[in-house]
Amino acid sequence: MRDPGLGPRQIPRVLFCVDDNFHDQPRPRRAGLALNQPDAVRAFLTGAPIESVLITAADPRALAPPGSRVLCPAGCDRLDVGVTLAAIVDGEGPRVAAYAVALDFMRLDVPQHQSYLARSFPTHKVLSPPVRDRREITAQAMTLRVDGQVRQSSATSLMIVDPEALVAAISERFELESGDVILTGSPAGRPADDGGPWIQPGSRVEGAIEGIGTVSCEVVAEGATA
Repeated sequence: MRDPGLGPRQIPRVLFCVDDNFHDQPRPRRAGLALNQPDAVRAFLTGAPIESVLITAADPRALAPPGSRVLCPAGCDRLDVGVTLAAIVDGEGPRVAAYAVALDFMRLDVPQHQSYLARSFPTHKVLSPPVRDRREITAQAMTLRVDGQVRQSSATSLMIVDPEALVAAISERFELESGDVILTGSPAGRPADDGGPWIQPGSRVEGAIEGIGTVSCEVVAEGATA
């Protein structure tokens, strides 16, 4: 991914993902996700100070820069996606140093309890260029379009736990460093919420968050040549 300018690493040390963080979600997405998590994450699944949300993780090598060609894995017939606000951490504090728009792809052909594997396929976390901005995130509009059709339309005002509170809660149990990334959750309208239609090779996906930016990608079949 593009260096966010917050440290020497080209790839963040950790990538946290938050589920069940929007009031407009039609049903919880957390069922089965609490099993088989890495040791660094398992502590969040019980007794966390923000028990209304679920904090999991993905391999940071899944991150990709804007304009990337996102791979649809061979044999995957249920590829999910959502728009999410990415918080990039400043280790001093810790606190949010910058924000980005992220396209959060997830393989649902992987058994539901294997969340880490489902989230960590290469290219499946596409980030916009980061915006250094300390303004409070309040009511920014969030939109996801697939092939020009609006699939998600929501606002950050519907978040249950705001980004700064997420950083504070995670840092109570995990030492965050500059450049670490937290995907703060995705609103209603993901294909998984509606039983499809799923993302297919050839799809064009665009996410936008008011005041933060836009990010887009083309989905291609794994193994496809340019």
